[in-house]
Amino acid sequence: MAVPHIVRFLGINTISVRIPREGELKSSVSLTWTYRRKVVHTIKMVLKVYGSAMSTSRVLTTILEKELPYEFIKVDIAKGEQYNEDYKKLQPFSKVPVIDDDGFIMYESRAICKYLDR
Repeated sequence: MAVPHIVRFLGINTISVRIPREGELKSSVSLTWTYRRKVVHTIKMVLKVYGSAMSTSRVLTTILEKELPYEFIKVDIAKGEQYNEDYKKLQPFSKVPVIDDDGFIMYESRAICKYLDR
């Protein structure tokens, strides 16, 4: 109930939400605010890719071929960052790469590529 009051206060005419269709990635969700028929702001959910340069090459190639928006989060294997407790919450076996698609966590590069290809 609070959202319409905030929208009226900001003077925003419409907020449109694009929900992904069945089979699309969750990261294709976007929110767009418009004011007087002009786009004021757009938020797009971004796929997060955790890994190092060499270990994520297969996944990054797939992402670039599909032209998906992504955020690369470097995991320094030489320093042992994959053994941190925060990273182990994403990948219990301390391997890279890992993707986070709006809360959906997946690891193993071949499985990730197959998921991204849908």
